Amino acid sequence: MEPDQDSGDSMPPGGTGFDRGLEAEKILGASDNNGRLTFLIQFKGVDQAEMVPSTVANVKIPQMVIHFYEERMWWYSDNED
Repeated sequence: MEPDQDSGDSMPPGGTGFDRGLEAEKILGASDNNGRLTFLIQFKGVDQAEMVPSTVANVKIPQMVIHFYEERMWWYSDNED
């Protein structure tokens, strides 16, 4: 079973770039799409980025997803040394 089938995520017409055999280059952003997390992914060799359900990205490019979150983490410390 595909990752998006049981979660109710809507797939773009024609599937994602992954379905077309494309390789992800970078995650450009994230968005809430009707209550579902989606990533804006730039695929290599394609001009236009596309929204991909997080359930798909988490399986296909887990390290890229982790890197995306790590780049955006902020740590707060109230210690003033």
